[in-house]
Amino acid sequence: MARILSVILLSLFLISCSPASTVSGVDVSIFVPPKDGQLNLVRWHSKTIRINLDSAPLREAASHWEIGGIQFEFGKPGMIEYAGLSNIRPEVCGWTEVVYVGKTLRKATIYLNASRVTRDSCGVERTLTHEIGHAIGIMEHTNDGSIMGARLSDTKYIITPALAKVVSQMYSGQPEDNGGDYGPVRIKEVVSH
Repeated sequence: MARILSVILLSLFLISCSPASTVSGVDVSIFVPPKDGQLNLVRWHSKTIRINLDSAPLREAASHWEIGGIQFEFGKPGMIEYAGLSNIRPEVCGWTEVVYVGKTLRKATIYLNASRVTRDSCGVERTLTHEIGHAIGIMEHTNDGSIMGARLSDTKYIITPALAKVVSQMYSGQPEDNGGDYGPVRIKEVVSH
């Protein structure tokens, strides 16, 4: 193959600094600025997103993300995989590993921390809702009080109007024409606190 795709493993660390006001027409003022200064928003090639497992908590969590034409199919492999409970990362409620090429997601795997999802502010549904947000392409955390905040304990709203607008913008048009350049080829690990 004439082109070789480079794959980079990144960890998301949060810092405080002023974000740019827009990225290719998307208002990014609700996002906590990423350490590398690059806001990454990616999306699936389709607005119909498959999740490998069918359960009431997954259905409830996914229903919050039915924005801008996004629909979910459950019990079908190929896009979002719910991997289950793990204690590998005791400091977080859950995490999502995402593979994307250019602006298009290829795979997302969600894990929940077995020892934390049933206590404090984590909760199974809250954590799943947050991680599904990463799995549909919101690679960064927000500062708008939504479920995509870096700390679930700071969540005041599930989806704010500003976050809903960003998701609608991300999923408007075709994947390669969804409002701008959202990043290079990479594997990115997204950590939720």
